[in-house]
Amino acid sequence: GKLVPAAVFEQIKQRHLRKYPLLQYLPKVKSKILQGEDNAVDVAIIWSDIKPQSKSVKLFITGLSNETAAVDVPDAENAVIFLRKTLELTFQLKGESVWRSDSDIVFRGKRWVMR
Repeated sequence: GKLVPAAVFEQIKQRHLRKYPLLQYLPKVKSKILQGEDNAVDVAIIWSDIKPQSKSVKLFITGLSNETAAVDVPDAENAVIFLRKTLELTFQLKGESVWRSDSDIVFRGKRWVMR
């Protein structure tokens, strides 16, 4: 994240260099995603803080699809909001928060939602 020092990312990058050679610092990644293997990138998402009592984390990623839906707002005159097709990734946080490590984060699933 923006509040996490770049040095933290650099340590993560060095630790995972063999598996993720294209790993980039998210704030410096171009906002436009281009197609093709030559344009592939990996990013690390880093939080400065997660509530200790949290048992799961959901990530919502937009911009992977151009699909949208217009929805009328019930109690507003002529108001419409636009929902975007969004990828939801769910992770379970296992164990006691004090003892958590990267091995305690388990991927539980993905689904597409409109939000």
